Amino acid sequence: MRRFFSIESLFFLVLWLALMIGGRSRFLRDPGTFWHTVTGEKILETHSFIDRDPYTFTFANDPWIPYQWLSEIGMAKLSQLGGLDSLLVTAVVLLAALFAWLGGRVIRQGGLHPAVAGMLLAFAIFASSSHFHVRPHLFTMLGMAITYSLLCAVEAGRTSVKKLLWLVPLFLLWTNLHGGMLGGLATLILATGGWILWIPRLRKQWPILILVCIFGGLTMFATPYGLRLADTWRIIMASSALPQIIKEHAPPGWDELPTWAIVGFAAIYLFLLAGVPRKEIRIVWLLPLVWFYLGMSRVRHAPLFSIIGILAIADFFPKTYWAKRLVSQGSDWFMPPADEPKKSSMLWLAIPLVVWILCLSVQSQKADIPVIGSHWAQLEPTLWPVDLEENLSKIENEHAEPVDIFNEFIHGGYLIQYHPKMRVFIDDRCELFITSPTDNFLLDFVQGEYDDPAGHIAKWEARFGKFPYAMPRTDSGYDQYFSHSDAWVLIQRGQSASLYRRK
Repeated sequence: MRRFFSIESLFFLVLWLALMIGGRSRFLRDPGTFWHTVTGEKILETHSFIDRDPYTFTFANDPWIPYQWLSEIGMAKLSQLGGLDSLLVTAVVLLAALFAWLGGRVIRQGGLHPAVAGMLLAFAIFASSSHFHVRPHLFTMLGMAITYSLLCAVEAGRTSVKKLLWLVPLFLLWTNLHGGMLGGLATLILATGGWILWIPRLRKQWPILILVCIFGGLTMFATPYGLRLADTWRIIMASSALPQIIKEHAPPGWDELPTWAIVGFAAIYLFLLAGVPRKEIRIVWLLPLVWFYLGMSRVRHAPLFSIIGILAIADFFPKTYWAKRLVSQGSDWFMPPADEPKKSSMLWLAIPLVVWILCLSVQSQKADIPVIGSHWAQLEPTLWPVDLEENLSKIENEHAEPVDIFNEFIHGGYLIQYHPKMRVFIDDRCELFITSPTDNFLLDFVQGEYDDPAGHIAKWEARFGKFPYAMPRTDSGYDQYFSHSDAWVLIQRGQSASLYRRK
C-alpha cells in the first residue's frame, strides 16, 4: 500500500480539498461552461457535428464550429451524470493531480525540500488561478505539462529523440479537446529550432525532429472540421478587439493579485536560472521566458508559464550555484538527486482516480454530502440570474415556439443551458461575432453600453427585428435604457440582471 501513498498523494489530497472548498462557485464563473455542455449534448442527441450557430437569433445558422467538440461531449456526459457537481469535481481532480505531479517533480528530480516545493506550487497555483474554470482549457494545461516534460527529458539525454513521436498522437487528441494544442506545437518547434542550431548531438537527429514537427502540425487538420478549425483559430488570435473585451485575452491587470503572483514567480525563476553556469544552460530552460512574455500579453497564457516553469526548475536546480552552496553548508533544504534517479512510480494516480469515481458515484445518487455530493457546486447570484428563474421559466412556458431575448454578453451561456427555448442576442463564442474588421458586432455591443444604448438598440432592431424580452445586467447602460424607455415594462430586477417585457 505504501506504493500508492507518496508525497504526490499528500499534495493531491490537500489541493483537492482546498480547491473543492474554495472553488465551489469560483470554478463556475465562466459562461463557456454552460454552452460547452449544451453543445456536447446536441452532438450526442443528433449524432452529427454542428457547423451552424444554433443558439442566437442575431446570427442564427451562420457558420460556426465547436472545435472543442471532444471536451464538450465529455462535459455533456458528466452533466448527465451529476450536473454541475460532476463537472466541478472532474476539473478539480484534474488540476489537483497535475499540480501534485509538479510538486513531486520538484522534490524528486529537483532535490528541493517539500516545504520549498509547496511554496513554488503556491506561487504557480495563484498565478494560474484566474483560469481555473470548468472548461476545455484545462486540457491544454495538462497537454503542455506532458509536452514540456518530454522535451526536457530529450535535451537532458534521459530519453531518446524517437520518444518525441508520442507527441503526434498526443497532439491529435489535444487538437480535438482544445485549441491550445497550438501552444504545445509552438513550444515543440521552438525547442527543435534551438536544438538544430546549437546542439550537435541533437542536430544529428534532425530528420526525426522535423518529422515530429510536420506530423504534429498536420494533426490540427485531423478533426471533423478540417481547415475550418485553423481559420477559427486565426480569427480568434488575430482579433484586436478581443483584448479590449475579453479578460482572458487581455494583459493581466496590475490591480489584481494573480498578476503579482505571475511576476513574483517569474522573479523567482530568473533568480534560480541565474545560478546555472552559462555553459550548462539548455534551450528548454529558456522557453518558460517566452511563455512569461505571452502570459503578460494575454492572461490566458499565464498558467502555461507557471506549469512549465515548475518543470524547468525541477530540471535545472541541481546544476545551480545555489544548490552547490546548500550542499556545502550541509543544508536540509536541498538533497542532491542521484545521477540516474529511479523513475518515480505513478501508482499514486490511483488516489485521484478513486476520489473521482467515489464523488461521481455519490453525485449520481443525488446524495447531499458536503464536498463530495450533490448540490455542492454553486452559482453566484451576483453573477448569474438564478433569482430570475421563476419568471424566465414562465416566459418559456407561455410560448410554444422559441422566443428571442436581448441579453448581455456574460449571460448568453447561462440562458443557452437553462432556457433552451430562448434564442439569445449574444454570448461568449467570440469567433461567431467577429464578422469582419469593419463589422465587429462584439466590439460594437460592448461600446454600445456606454455610447448611446438607445441608438444601438434601434439599429439592432432594424437589423434583426424587434425582440419581445430583454435581460440586461442590473445597473448597466443597457439596463438604464430599458428602465427609462416607455416601450418596456420591468418584470423583475435581480442581483445580476433585470428582466423586461416589451409593451
